[in-house]
Amino acid sequence: MINRFTKRHKSTAIIAAVAMTALLISSCGTSSPAEVEGAGEEITYGGQKIVPDLVFRAKDWGDPYDLKLEQIRFPSGGEAFAALLAGEVNVSNGGSGRLITVAAQRPESISLIAKWQFGGSRYSLLTTPESPLAQPSDLKGKTVAVDNGSGAYTLFQVWLEQNNLSIDDVTVIQTKIAAIGAALQSGSADVGIAWEPTASILVEKKLAERFTTLEDAGQSPNFLIVDKAWASNHREALVDFLRAAIDVGNLIKEDPAKAGEMASEVNRAEGVEASAIALADALRHINLDPEIDDASLDELARLAEELVDLKKIDAVPDFAALVDNTFLQEALGE
Repeated sequence: MINRFTKRHKSTAIIAAVAMTALLISSCGTSSPAEVEGAGEEITYGGQKIVPDLVFRAKDWGDPYDLKLEQIRFPSGGEAFAALLAGEVNVSNGGSGRLITVAAQRPESISLIAKWQFGGSRYSLLTTPESPLAQPSDLKGKTVAVDNGSGAYTLFQVWLEQNNLSIDDVTVIQTKIAAIGAALQSGSADVGIAWEPTASILVEKKLAERFTTLEDAGQSPNFLIVDKAWASNHREALVDFLRAAIDVGNLIKEDPAKAGEMASEVNRAEGVEASAIALADALRHINLDPEIDDASLDELARLAEELVDLKKIDAVPDFAALVDNTFLQEALGE
């Protein structure tokens, strides 16, 4: 696999993503980087700073399928989505907010071909090891460090409602993910909300403990999304890409320790230190199942309804119409 790098998660997270994606949509073209049909075909994947994508970069997963697979890593889903719409990558992964925007404005451009990482368990409410907090009601009146433009913040609001609390019962300090540990250690926050692998890294270093995860708050699915026009002309490459992605998911589910070692090696090569133990633990908090189920689409619809109420989009998109299961079915041998 060739790896390249570029500098190019209800409502607050989505609204923040909508504005940026809407601008990107209006300026993106439809060119495609991989044009050769048949055996040995090329495909370019827009990955992110997430642990499954680290494992995806750890070896040439396309080689068994005679697929030249290039992964370009992007800092966020917004930039990965923009690259897809601009034709700079053939396949990307992205979360709910940006997907809803594209589905509302350019549904003809994309197809959802599989689900990538998902599950609220990848978001953790963290406290210091000596914290007296023991149950959800203890959070009332406490200070919470969280990036309020993230999916973690979105699911946290759902979790609060599930536990008879609201966002007004806590004080939110806008904190980027990299500063969550420092906020806890300094005492400026009673609780920090982090996603993987940051949560597992802080726990492994004994800088934090898991108070709970947001497992019951929602799936917060991340999808594999393809340029629809490109997919129609490169079926074999896309099927082989999904076979490679399935192999990655199977390794993570069957041997997270090995997958954690692979991810740690990739990080180290990029100048980032994270232990294999912490990354393996992170992977145990991440769900991977490629089937796009009704629960995922229902969650998208609920979030889209909020955007309609806020007049950010005109109507709830027909997400089911964007799903093309045929590539995954072929990849699975169904």
